[in-house]
Amino acid sequence: MTTTGGIPNSKVDYTNNPPINTGDVNGPATAGATPPPTTDDADVGDGYDTEKPKTLPQASSSQPEPGSDEEEIYQKVIYPGAWPCNSATKDANAKWQKNQPGYLDTVAAAQILMDDPSPEAIEAFMAKFLSLPIPPNGNIMESLLQVIKDTIVDANEDKRYRLMKLNNFNKIADALSQQLKVANDANQKLTLDEKGKKGDDLADCRVPYTARTYSTRDVGADGQAVLLSEETEHCSRSSLGAKTKDIERQQEEVRNNRQMEQTAFQAIDQRVNQLYQIAAGVSKTMNEMRSQGAKNML
Repeated sequence: MTTTGGIPNSKVDYTNNPPINTGDVNGPATAGATPPPTTDDADVGDGYDTEKPKTLPQASSSQPEPGSDEEEIYQKVIYPGAWPCNSATKDANAKWQKNQPGYLDTVAAAQILMDDPSPEAIEAFMAKFLSLPIPPNGNIMESLLQVIKDTIVDANEDKRYRLMKLNNFNKIADALSQQLKVANDANQKLTLDEKGKKGDDLADCRVPYTARTYSTRDVGADGQAVLLSEETEHCSRSSLGAKTKDIERQQEEVRNNRQMEQTAFQAIDQRVNQLYQIAAGVSKTMNEMRSQGAKNML
């Protein structure tokens, strides 16, 4: 998700009637008033995952460089004398935004964009985002930040699901490992029984073995491996070898499933880190907008 291609004009025009509220809920601003604290805008960690970037970009009081993405945002969102980011209305704006038609579709489009940053996905996201109404006391950057934050929440839900699947496959792998140990113990016992025997006596050697078959797809409601069948029989060398190979085949299947879940988890984790960085960048821009708005009102 980049700002290349342009952030759309805010639907709130402050040009002729600049607001005087600087975020102080106790009353309007006065000349020389100190801008409200901006640290709350850097809080983008909604969700189950608590990891965040180690450092957030620091706001700069300098003007954006000509031709940069930041300058494009500045020109399209900042208005003379405006107070573009009002921290006192942030929570109310977020609640208002989430209740608007099309908001959930916009968050879903953002998730698709992070999974597949193709031109089609970018176009689909921008079409949905541009159709969102802007909060009465907010601006387009606040709306963008809210979309990103809710995308982080959903991505962390995906991470938790993948972790649960990994844990489930670990439990299935443990059950299969225990069954393989039973088969190996039966093999050792059969080796002892075969010692010193020849001909028909050797061919007639059997050993009792309890074969347990488990589902390799998922665990049961109790969180344990699902036992599909259990059967005790007297096995020869060949039949016991076949059952051992079947267990090893199941173990390989579980390893492959676990590897796919591990890959999916790592991809989501990378996506969440990218979202945190994007949110930090938007927060930085909002802080710069707030600082500039305060200067314009002094």
